Amino acid sequence: MNQAVQFDFAEDEMSLKDYVDVARRRKWPMLLTMCVVAACTLLAAILLPAKYTSQATIQIEEQDLPREFVTSTITSYAAQQIQVISQRLLTAESIASISDKFGLFRDPDTGQRPPATVIAEQFRDQLELDLLSADVIDPRSGRPQEATIAFTLAFEHSNPRTAQNVTNELVTLFLNESLRTRTERAENTEAFLSSQAASLSEELKQMEQAIADFKRINGAALPELYQYNLSSLERRSSELSEVDRRLRELSARKVELVGEMNLRNPNGGLVGSDGRALMSNTDQLTALRTELSQKSTVYHDNHPDIRNLRRQISELENATVVEAEDSLTTSTNPAFILLETQLGAVDAEINGFETKRAELRDRVSYFESLLSRAPTVEQDYNSLIRDYQTAQARYQDVKGQERAAEISENMESERRGERFTMIEAPSLPVEPTSPNRPAIVLIGLVLAFGAGAGLAFLMEAFDSSIHAEQALTRIMGAPPFATVGYITTQAEKNTTRKLRLLFVGAAGVALLTFLVLVHFLIRPLDIVWFQFLGMF
Repeated sequence: MNQAVQFDFAEDEMSLKDYVDVARRRKWPMLLTMCVVAACTLLAAILLPAKYTSQATIQIEEQDLPREFVTSTITSYAAQQIQVISQRLLTAESIASISDKFGLFRDPDTGQRPPATVIAEQFRDQLELDLLSADVIDPRSGRPQEATIAFTLAFEHSNPRTAQNVTNELVTLFLNESLRTRTERAENTEAFLSSQAASLSEELKQMEQAIADFKRINGAALPELYQYNLSSLERRSSELSEVDRRLRELSARKVELVGEMNLRNPNGGLVGSDGRALMSNTDQLTALRTELSQKSTVYHDNHPDIRNLRRQISELENATVVEAEDSLTTSTNPAFILLETQLGAVDAEINGFETKRAELRDRVSYFESLLSRAPTVEQDYNSLIRDYQTAQARYQDVKGQERAAEISENMESERRGERFTMIEAPSLPVEPTSPNRPAIVLIGLVLAFGAGAGLAFLMEAFDSSIHAEQALTRIMGAPPFATVGYITTQAEKNTTRKLRLLFVGAAGVALLTFLVLVHFLIRPLDIVWFQFLGMF
């Protein structure tokens, strides 16, 4: 039983001789299939329209001026800028404009073109934008990283001249858009910073006016005058104490003078021209009356002395009445007058000091009110100054940024900043980039061999005839005693000869057709021959 299993397993295996036999039996269907498939792929490789690609290389150059001295307002990376520019340029409207300019995608019979969206989709399929990167040191962070240093623009078309023209147009649009975008962004940045600086300047003016108004209203109570107000208060307080002391002294002096005046006779104590003291009318009247009383005891009334004394007494009495009336308003006593003068001076001095004391009290109250308001005024004033300093710092910062933006704008307008530079212009393509005819031919040969082999084995699988002794052994259950080889008849030989001639003729016609198509559609055969010789 094990021997039978091994025999069946050996029957299922095919040797190299079996494959050769299958190929020999099915050679004509295999060859025919292989020729058909190879011819189809060959025709496809030859008849597919050629596509030419024109390519340009644009380098991203760094700005000419050191970044330490001039900072650009364009902070985005080159790859981002390229993508932004491509999105702006490759809109349906822009692509339709380029298509109309170079007559792309138009129907050759009617001259009409598809809708703009269809044109845009086909145009983007034929356009190729590749970024070229390298490891560089980032000037912003100082760390190594991969950065875009250049990019390529390529356009594919069946006409090489059209491919070159379209690529050149795209390069021009990219360069102009890059310059316009950078200049416009620098101008917008400078304009924005200018408006911000003007707004902050107006804000500073308003705050300066507010500070000036605050100083005008609370000028004497400002923090910087605190020490002055304090020293002024102390000085005025000291002066006020001194005035009070002087008023006390003057009040005491006034009391003394008034007491002395009360002890003095306003009209007594007259002094003659010779410096001797003179008696007043009252004293003289008293003295004359005393003398009259004494002489009346000695002389009679008609005595001349008595009459003279009476006359003098009468005159003195009249003078005494007048003196008494005048004494109400005028003093005649020099000592009294001196005291009265001193008292007047003391009163005048007291009045002056009282006036000065009132003024000093007002000044002391004024400075005390200033010092009491000082904390609140200082708080409000410091708040105004702090806001003003903050606004001033913002203004100076914005003005510095405005100046830097103006310098950056000048740098961009003079094309000395980061910029796109075409280092390889779009060339006129000589050789088509697609289709890859050798690859198509190679794939066609592989497919032809596979199709022929597959057809042969498929026909062998559905063929029920016996072609080998193994098949007979499997059917009969025992090996045959002897085998006789296949005997080819004369008719079969004639048929084989005809098929060979037909195959050789078809191969010759196919080769000739291939050479003709290559000569007229791809490249002249003489050029191909010289290129082939140049390889050796």
